[in-house]
Amino acid sequence: MQTISNLDGRPGCTDRVLIDLPRADALTVMKALTTTATPPQKVVYVSFNPTIFACDEAIWGA
Repeated sequence: MQTISNLDGRPGCTDRVLIDLPRADALTVMKALTTTATPPQKVVYVSFNPTIFACDEAIWGA
């Protein structure tokens, strides 16, 4: 696993990201991912609460 700071500036190294965090941290992580030099093409977000996931999906877009 890598931290977001390790992903920035490494073109082509990261095309997918798996996020399984406390929800409070997820928005910060998603914002950081979109500002890296080469954002991932796919993000897999693990959520065990369908209602919360629907809210997050509306914010980030599917």
